[in-house]
Amino acid sequence: MMERVRCLLLILTINFLTMIIYSYFLSSDEKKAVFLKIPIFLQKLLVFGAVGPLFVSTIVQQPRINFGTVFLKYLFGGIFILLGSLTIISAFRRIGAIPSLKQKSKIISSGAYSLVRHPIYSGTLIVFLGLIVLFEALIPLLYFPLSTVLYYILIRYEEKELIKEYGDEYIEYSKKVKKKIIPFII
Repeated sequence: MMERVRCLLLILTINFLTMIIYSYFLSSDEKKAVFLKIPIFLQKLLVFGAVGPLFVSTIVQQPRINFGTVFLKYLFGGIFILLGSLTIISAFRRIGAIPSLKQKSKIISSGAYSLVRHPIYSGTLIVFLGLIVLFEALIPLLYFPLSTVLYYILIRYEEKELIKEYGDEYIEYSKKVKKKIIPFII
């Protein structure tokens, strides 16, 4: 069992380091320019590293917690996974797979973007939570608050870029849509 827990911690460490690297590339125009010169395959691999390990971490054998009956586990886990997936798909259809690194486009304020300013991250966290419930994954549940903080840090860099890029238009949008990642919370 300890070997599998070490494997799980390695998977979550990959996520943590990827989020730090991704935040680094967003921290300045010069670093963002370097990132944009990297082949698109490697850009997408970095994005996958920020998401994939979260999802994989829930299925690795590990200590489990009991969220109640099988019915409730499947019901709530399934609802979260479906809701998060629909949020991600809706956002991708509107803005693309790596929105923070795309060339300037119009601010989207409809659909999921009318509830939170970063629905792709919201959807990712909702799917992650659904998988945690579905697979009763203890260690990812403990990691969930940290993953939320990592996305929040990433958002802070992105929002500085968005204000630079869109100016008053983005500031007005952020006044209208107050929450960054979790509706009614943050």
